[in-house]
Amino acid sequence: MDINQLLNEMPSFSEGATIQNNVTMKDNEILERGNKVLDLLTGTGTNWSVLDKPLFAQGDDEILTTDSRGLFRSDNNQNLGVVGSRYEVMQNSILSETLVDLQSQFGGNLRGGTLQGGKKVYYQLSLEDANVGNYNNNGIKRYISCLNSHDGSSSIGFGSSNEVVICSNTFYTAMKDISKFRHTASASDRLAQAIKGFEKALNGEAKIIENYNRMASEPITQGIVEKVISNLFSPKKNKDGVIPTRTKNNVAMFGKAFNLELEQKKEETLWTLFNAVTRYTNHMEKKEKDLNYLMTGGGYKKNLMAYNTIVKWLSEPTKTSVTV
Repeated sequence: MDINQLLNEMPSFSEGATIQNNVTMKDNEILERGNKVLDLLTGTGTNWSVLDKPLFAQGDDEILTTDSRGLFRSDNNQNLGVVGSRYEVMQNSILSETLVDLQSQFGGNLRGGTLQGGKKVYYQLSLEDANVGNYNNNGIKRYISCLNSHDGSSSIGFGSSNEVVICSNTFYTAMKDISKFRHTASASDRLAQAIKGFEKALNGEAKIIENYNRMASEPITQGIVEKVISNLFSPKKNKDGVIPTRTKNNVAMFGKAFNLELEQKKEETLWTLFNAVTRYTNHMEKKEKDLNYLMTGGGYKKNLMAYNTIVKWLSEPTKTSVTV
């Protein structure tokens, strides 16, 4: 190659303004999109790749091949999980690109992070804040969440989450799997799949806010308190006819959670009761707020069980008021 000819063909960098003016809007959009993706990856601690390595076994006198593969973080070589031969990795960079594209269509702010050292990765797109009931201090921050697992435990899915501002009680709904997303090659097809999942989660979140407002207008009754406590703690007597001490302590802690919520909200409604559950799982059941526990674990299950129990109760309320 003639270096002198190559240099002669290159544009003069002294004409920077002219070069800038020649950049098309599409090029600017691509550059901006790339910067947003990088900012999301960096800001959420997900700017690493998943290394996909075949696994072998040591035989008596030979190395044995397997159909299993090990997945590892590229930045620290931490093992994320073992998967089978048919599993397809969805890299954080690809998923974050899709979330940035969703943001360009629906607006909002992006955030995210990792669970269990990167075995699960989540991104969230903010929605407009909501308010429940007709009294103060009931603002709710809302998000649509996207969760991906790098340990083969779940598919990629969209769900919703909301957080009551005054008490930081967070409620996560189920992540509805997008079965085809991981196997979709083109960015446009991935975005189409993501939009479907996003809109379903969006409709589900709107229904949740509607139910929150119904809860806020419905007084607590003896029957619903008993149902919630029974479903959460199963306070059954043992063979000696005694409720276990641990169960008693958990119910007592839940009672404290209710009293704190009542002090804040000033009304004995089903909304106060539900927030007592989320306060218990968010702030009292564990020493520190455990996001994995709330998003996919036992706290998620308790919150969802209480929500479903109360929503079902709204269609068949009783009339006996009670304080927990």
